[in-house]
Amino acid sequence: MTLKAKNIVENRFWIIENDKGERIGNIAQTTSGVRCTVDDNVEVFPDMQQMVAEKGITFIRRSREAKPAVESMVYDFPTNHTPHNILWNVKLKLPIYTKNNKSSSYYCAGYYIIKYNKTFVPEFTPKLITLQRYEYEGPFKTKLEQQERLRIMNNETA
Repeated sequence: MTLKAKNIVENRFWIIENDKGERIGNIAQTTSGVRCTVDDNVEVFPDMQQMVAEKGITFIRRSREAKPAVESMVYDFPTNHTPHNILWNVKLKLPIYTKNNKSSSYYCAGYYIIKYNKTFVPEFTPKLITLQRYEYEGPFKTKLEQQERLRIMNNETA
């Protein structure tokens, strides 16, 4: 049986899987050595090399490729999350949503330009509380609209 270890916390914690991809244990780097737990059996090794030699575990590197962005829409404005509790904030005229059903943190769908310390910064799906605290422009439906407005704003202040 080939055991594969996938890094969860960089150089500190790994999940061990069998040939079928089932999680059967973990490896943890501790101050006293390396703790390897497989099927409720815990073993402590002085170093990683000895553990690999005895257990025959292969370490799998995760690819650094970016995951494709999931693009959902809230009232025709894009978001990179799966929206829940979708609302239209009538007072601020903003499409808002939460990231899950139980969340109380609202995000604003679309592209925005937010003024932080006299500087205009482009943002995508900021938190509602950010827009309540700072001066902003938006929402914009596309990044191109946002960039065009930002260019105009920078020319006006120059």
